[in-house]
Amino acid sequence: IFKKNDEMIGTLTAYYDIFNRNANLGILISPNKKGRGYGKEVFKLTLNRLPDLINLHKISSGTCELNIGMLNIFKSSGMSHEYVVPEEFLYEGKYYDNVFFAKYI
Repeated sequence: IFKKNDEMIGTLTAYYDIFNRNANLGILISPNKKGRGYGKEVFKLTLNRLPDLINLHKISSGTCELNIGMLNIFKSSGMSHEYVVPEEFLYEGKYYDNVFFAKYI
């Protein structure tokens, strides 16, 4: 993900399962760029444009339960809560759940 001045602000990855027509999105924004709306803008753009480019049934994504910003992006993008993988992330000596959302096309 780059700004107009070629400054890198993060990455977005889409894994595509051609046989099942599913994609999984992953996004990572540089710590010094978080909270500026870049992740929300790029995630929503990808979520809305990807089905125009490839034949999809579902787009999914997950994040740590502590990542309130990403959980809000999922919800505001029209994704629905799918499932939880308990104790997937270790942070400061404590385990946290991985929360998954999806949008059906």
